[in-house]
Amino acid sequence: MIKSMTGYGQYLYTSYDFEVKVEIKSVNNRNLLTIIRMPPSYYNYELFIRELLLKKIKRGKIDVYVSIVSLSGEDLKLTIRPNFLKRYFKILNKIRKAFNIQEKVNLTHLLQIKEIFRMIEEPIDEFRLKNVLEQCTIKALEELENFRIKEGKQIEAFLLESINKVKELCDKINKLKENISTEIYNNLKKKILDIT
Repeated sequence: MIKSMTGYGQYLYTSYDFEVKVEIKSVNNRNLLTIIRMPPSYYNYELFIRELLLKKIKRGKIDVYVSIVSLSGEDLKLTIRPNFLKRYFKILNKIRKAFNIQEKVNLTHLLQIKEIFRMIEEPIDEFRLKNVLEQCTIKALEELENFRIKEGKQIEAFLLESINKVKELCDKINKLKENISTEIYNNLKKKILDIT
C-alpha cells in the first residue's frame, strides 16, 4: 500500500473550562523535521507532544499547531500595573501642560491605555491538560494517517492508470514495428529485384 507524505489531521476538544485544538500537517522530506507551535505558557508540553509524534511518524516535515484557550472567565485575573499607570498619568499631564489643555487627566483617559492592565490566566490542571493534549494529538495523528492512506490510494490508482497507458502505447509501437519491418523488407526486395 502506498501512503502519501502529504497529509492533514486535526482534533478539537472542548470542555466547560478550556478548549484544546491540535492540527498536524505533513509534507515530504527525507528526514524527520517537526515544528511545534503553541502558546508560550504551555511550552513545557512540547517535548511530550514531540514524543507522541515520534511513535507514529518516521520521516517528513511535520508542522503541529496547538491552541489552548480558557473558556471560563473565572480563570482570568485582571490586575493593574501601578508603575505604568503613574508614568502614563505623568506623561498625559505633561502633554496637557505643553499644549495648554485645560481639561484635567481623568479616569476615562487612563482606562483607554491598555498597557496599564495585565491579564493573568489561572493555569489549567496539569494532569488533566496533559491527558487532553495526548488525546487530541493521537486523534489528529489518526486523521493524518487516514488522509495519507486515502491520498496514497489516489496516487496508486494514478500510477496504475499511467502504467496501463504506457503498456498500451508499447503494444501499439510493437505492432507498428512489425508492419514497418515487413514494409521495409518488401521495398528493399523490390529494389534489389529491379536492379538485377
